[in-house]
Amino acid sequence: MAVPTEAERFAVIWQTVAALIVAAIVGVIGMVLAGAFIYFSQRLITDVRPQIINFFASIGAGAAGVFAAREVCDRLFKHYSQRAVFGLFALYAVASGLLEIFLIAAHWGQISIYAQDLTILLVSYSIFWKGEPTGFSN
Repeated sequence: MAVPTEAERFAVIWQTVAALIVAAIVGVIGMVLAGAFIYFSQRLITDVRPQIINFFASIGAGAAGVFAAREVCDRLFKHYSQRAVFGLFALYAVASGLLEIFLIAAHWGQISIYAQDLTILLVSYSIFWKGEPTGFSN
C-alpha cells in the first residue's frame, strides 16, 4: 500500500468537508421529498390509520435521504471519508432522538420519529461505515 502524498491527503480532507455539506443538504431534501411522496400517495389510496401511514413514510424518507446522499457523494467526490459522513448522520439521528425525548413534549404515539432516527442510523451505518474501502486507492 502506497503512502499518500501531501496533495492526496489534502484532497481527502477538502472532499470530506465538501461531502459532509453535500450529504447534509441532499439528505434533508431527499427525506422531505420521499416522505411527502410516500405520505401523499398513501393518503390518496386510503385514509384509514394516518399514524401508520406517517410511520412508514418516516421510515421510507429516512432511508431514501441517506441513499440519495450516498449516491450524490459517490458521484461528486472520488476520495472522501465515508465514515465521517456516517458520523454526520449518526449525530443527526442521536440529536433528533434526544431532542424528542427531552425538549419536545412528545409521547410514544409519535413513534415514527424514533423509527426514522433508527432507520437513518442503521442505513447510514450499512452504506457509509461498512462500505468504506480500506487503504488509499486511485
